[in-house]
Amino acid sequence: MKRPALLLALITLTAFIAIPVLANLEKFGAQRSPAPKGWTKFDWPQKKEILMGHFAPTTQELALIDQALPAKATRKPKKDRRILLFYKCNYPHASIATGIAAFEKLAAKTKAYSIDVTDDPANFSTANLSNYDAVLLNNSVDWETFLSNDQRESLMEFLKSGKGLIGIHSAADACKDWKPGAAVIGGVFKSHPWTASGTWAFQIESPLHPLNAAWNGKGDLIRDEVYHYRPGTFSRERSRVLLSLDMSKTRNLVGQGFSSRNAADADPNGDYPMAWIHEVGQGRVFYTNLGHNNTTYWNPKVLQHYLDGIQYALGDLPADATPSASLKNILTKQAPVKKIIFLAGKKSHASGDHEYRAGSLLLANRLNAQTDLPIQAEVISGWPEDDSVLDDASSIVIYCDSDSVVRKNYEKLIELSNQGTGLIFMHFGVHPKKPEDGQKYYLPTIGGFMETGLSVNPHWVADLSAAKGHPISRGVETPVKVLDEFYYNMRFANQAIPLATAIPDQNKLKPINLWNKNGPAGFGKPQTLLWGFEKPDGTRGAGYTGGHYHRNWAIDGVRTMILNTIVWTAGLEVPEGGVKSKKVTEKEINANLDNKPNMKKIKLPLPSPDELIKPMLSKPEKKEPQKEAPKKKTQKTAAHSVKSSKIKATIVKKVTPGKWHLLLDQNLTQWDTWMGVPHKSVKIPGHPTSISGDGTTGTPLGLNNDPLKVFSVIEQDGHSILKITGEIYGGLTSKQEFENYHLTMQFKWGDQKWAPRLNSKRDSGVLIHSVGKHGVFWNVWKRSLECQVQEGDIGDFIGLAGALADIRLATEGKKRSWSPKGKLAPGDGYIHHGPSSERPHREWNTIDIYTVGDTIIHVINGKVNMVLLNTRQKTPHGPAPLIKGQIQIQSEAAECYYRDLKIRRLQEFPQGYQKFLK
Repeated sequence: MKRPALLLALITLTAFIAIPVLANLEKFGAQRSPAPKGWTKFDWPQKKEILMGHFAPTTQELALIDQALPAKATRKPKKDRRILLFYKCNYPHASIATGIAAFEKLAAKTKAYSIDVTDDPANFSTANLSNYDAVLLNNSVDWETFLSNDQRESLMEFLKSGKGLIGIHSAADACKDWKPGAAVIGGVFKSHPWTASGTWAFQIESPLHPLNAAWNGKGDLIRDEVYHYRPGTFSRERSRVLLSLDMSKTRNLVGQGFSSRNAADADPNGDYPMAWIHEVGQGRVFYTNLGHNNTTYWNPKVLQHYLDGIQYALGDLPADATPSASLKNILTKQAPVKKIIFLAGKKSHASGDHEYRAGSLLLANRLNAQTDLPIQAEVISGWPEDDSVLDDASSIVIYCDSDSVVRKNYEKLIELSNQGTGLIFMHFGVHPKKPEDGQKYYLPTIGGFMETGLSVNPHWVADLSAAKGHPISRGVETPVKVLDEFYYNMRFANQAIPLATAIPDQNKLKPINLWNKNGPAGFGKPQTLLWGFEKPDGTRGAGYTGGHYHRNWAIDGVRTMILNTIVWTAGLEVPEGGVKSKKVTEKEINANLDNKPNMKKIKLPLPSPDELIKPMLSKPEKKEPQKEAPKKKTQKTAAHSVKSSKIKATIVKKVTPGKWHLLLDQNLTQWDTWMGVPHKSVKIPGHPTSISGDGTTGTPLGLNNDPLKVFSVIEQDGHSILKITGEIYGGLTSKQEFENYHLTMQFKWGDQKWAPRLNSKRDSGVLIHSVGKHGVFWNVWKRSLECQVQEGDIGDFIGLAGALADIRLATEGKKRSWSPKGKLAPGDGYIHHGPSSERPHREWNTIDIYTVGDTIIHVINGKVNMVLLNTRQKTPHGPAPLIKGQIQIQSEAAECYYRDLKIRRLQEFPQGYQKFLK
């Protein structure tokens, strides 16, 4: 054989051998010589040396990790995040060093966090933990045994105050004798029938959950060690399960890697969770069983799984932590299927336009594909012969020419709406033939309609922007650019909610038959093209002016936004990532089209909206603008057009059920101020000198008159912080009333004190259910139920100006305090809180206030310390309930700060607090 041929043969043989070698490396990791015999029982310094030396990842393994890393953070961090990784353990896992490398590389690649690695328990001091946003326990068997009682308490307080905890694999092989730690992690290891040498089948629970995005909605196989937990240590009543073993698969009960010694712990009908999340106080916990094998750390799906869980624990990736047991009861076991009915109009217009039936069928198909939502959708052409089929509908979608389907059935629609059925009208369906029908039937049910002579109907390119924070925006990257016949300048009810807006550009707009002077007047101003409406009883409605072109249902953002809106009108919670909707194929978009002359096939992908509008702009107008119809007198309180200046305020007014709503911004746009009487020591430029000696008697400065800027917002460390100087007694008052909610905030004291309380404790307060006139108490505050914020007394209760509640009281001398075992009695006067702890001066405290119906719970730094029952108020006509109102925050002669002030709706108290209500 000649030399070149021999060389070629050697190269070929080398490549042939290298392929399986690389495959084995990826599947099993690098081959290593045996570790010293009995090393797992060595003292920690020796174990650590072996872990970081003998078992350190090789160059090839590090390269595999690099290849598997996510490209970027799932969510941009709200601020710079820092994690403390702890790996000291009793029983060492050989993958610890590989795990450390993976988490460090994940930090460097995604910039989601920075990370410090330690095996020193001294780092669990309160002072040091304050430098971090989360703690990561990396295969740290018996981690709690290395912590002193003070360090354990510091970690618990760290978590409850709003920080995160991440547990990897054997972080759950711990806390055998420390129940609080076991509850925090969520489970305690008992055995592993599914050993590290086997490949196991797992299933995804809640496929649409944002922390399950890595798995693409499907179960998978993984080679790793899977735990069975001690009975009573894991609970679906506490945790939201993300992954669990699929016990319907035979491989999980027999075969390679299955431990016959622990076979008794593998019940075919058993529950074997593998990853979960839950909340502890204000903090967030993410635990995953995955992480025993080195190879797990270069699995791309697992690294994405880690990243999403970490970002959840850090507070950057919002995710629902409703315990799985509660979710099951709500969505599958107890809740009936929500029926959605589309009423599709007859064919009209050219092929591809006004395809009411085809559009309805496409949207219904996507709704019926949901796995996390109890929905069943069906399409009916026109009004049903037997309209009793509508009686159990959760929402009805009307998609037709004008009111052709519903004109003779308006009274039935009103009846259904009054019974709680949601309604959504789309495109021409929002335009009743008679404006008086719009006033009578549309405004009270969906909150808006198109009115001839007022509204216009041009074809134009709109950059649709969904309302931030509203459920319909979930999973929608806005703006969504689309060409459609979008009506604007609609007639709206006062309570209409702008859900999606766009600004008409006259250079990308074609006027047609209903054009009038309001068209040009709307140029350059936000116009509401999708709106929502919520009646006092919670029934919802919506209207969408787009939908002329059938092709637009192939645009992901448009389709998801409307599916979200339908789900919202049905009274369901829109999933965090939006209603799941796979991309529309060319076959699907052309399916079910009406048989019309000159049928046209829609081709995908669609040209850009800017290209689509060009031919329309080049055509001469065929019709003159329609004369404006005579104006009809309407009561201003009944309806108005949603003007651009109203849009932001209207969105702010709505608090999404179960979703946090931020209450602070730089200009305090959601608040009014009421300033009381300045003390005589206070000097206000341009104002006469006060003679008040107690800050309560005299003439108050009044509404939105804060000359010394007692209330302001400052930005610090990524937080919007409410600064209260305290120089004048005053109240920051929410513009909106609230009912049934969870209010949370962090609070700390400043140093400054003012007369007349120079020698008293620093004082402030959060006033709940504030009603009536300003200044009825001390010329400053409204009638309200106060959660006292005073040095050493956070959580005490005071009823102001005739507000009171019943409280379980324990009496010691003249001191009356709340006690869960106390005797129920009227809580008039000053009531001290029960056991709780406050943090030192200048440190942040967490205040949570829960209110449902006539009950309020104060939770300070994660501990319940006051429960108010039968909240009520004295009136000239006798006692009356006090279950809703504004929120006031007090300025009371002391400098203080509030941050992370937010609120969400609440239907019932968290399960952990139910025992305090008995």
